[in-house]
Amino acid sequence: MKLNLDDLLQKYPSKLNPSVPQTSSKASSVVVPLYSDSNGNFSVILTKRNENLKNHPGQISFPGGVKGQEEDLLETALREWEEEVGDNRHSLEVLGSFGEFNTFTGYVIVPFIAFYKGDFNFNPNLDEVERMILLDLESFHTNPFYEMDHPRNPGKSVYYLKIKNDILWGATAQILVSFLSEFANFKRRGEKVLPNLNKPPYFSPDV
Repeated sequence: MKLNLDDLLQKYPSKLNPSVPQTSSKASSVVVPLYSDSNGNFSVILTKRNENLKNHPGQISFPGGVKGQEEDLLETALREWEEEVGDNRHSLEVLGSFGEFNTFTGYVIVPFIAFYKGDFNFNPNLDEVERMILLDLESFHTNPFYEMDHPRNPGKSVYYLKIKNDILWGATAQILVSFLSEFANFKRRGEKVLPNLNKPPYFSPDV
């Protein structure tokens, strides 16, 4: 999938220093690390969270976390990248921030879009990260893709993308769908589904 990021800094002029969301939810930030092949098709680097974590165990996510007291949002995202992935922050060329996303679980996430320039020699913190995932963004066109009305927040959608034996969903899927819609002209609608689980992720295509 090709991206046109020329308008990123115009549409989100706060660039590298966005304001902290004014909300009762916890301010968080993540890195959206992109890389491209020789044909200009983009992929994204994700993590599979350890199943033993208290928050969002086993989910596929971006590197990131809750803002520290003495940090700005970009510093939080870069620190978490280094702690979770085990790669230097200088392997990232950060382009700018991309909006705010409410997880409805007590967090507001500010994503930072970045180009990854490293050698993919990751050393993930296994206490937090079960494994790294390199996802070709073309998967949003080719893989099974579902959409569900949020069971606790009427009017909001939850997206699900099937990835081999995993499912990408939640805030990570919401951020990627919004990002691709804006910068890759992504228009695919997910197959409408109903909840078939009584707890998160609320839906599984394998049930």
